[in-house]
Amino acid sequence: MENQQVTFNEMPSILSQLLAKVERIERKLADAVPKQETQPEYVTITEAREILRNTVTVQTLYNWKYKGRIATTKVGRKLLFKRSDVEVMLKGNYSPTATEVDSATEAEANALLCDSVKRKRR
Repeated sequence: MENQQVTFNEMPSILSQLLAKVERIERKLADAVPKQETQPEYVTITEAREILRNTVTVQTLYNWKYKGRIATTKVGRKLLFKRSDVEVMLKGNYSPTATEVDSATEAEANALLCDSVKRKRR
């Protein structure tokens, strides 16, 4: 870069050119740096159901876990699913097997039965 004398009258013009160059550099850097995902890498079972648009039951997610169809991890007592795995299930239009559907239906029926028994006892 050359060292040159700048007059006071030239300062506004030079400053605006400098600011324009800085803005161009900032835009190039912003485009070059990969965007960080704002969503967490792991989701709870409730969040997994929401991602799957509530098309599966909690019991179906547990069945998938036990059958090895979806990976999980535990933090304390909380069961977590990888968001990317859940999204793959959604994009792949995964349809559960007949056994999984039967298990999910049975689990829902048991839950409804338990709720009705609790209400009758009150």
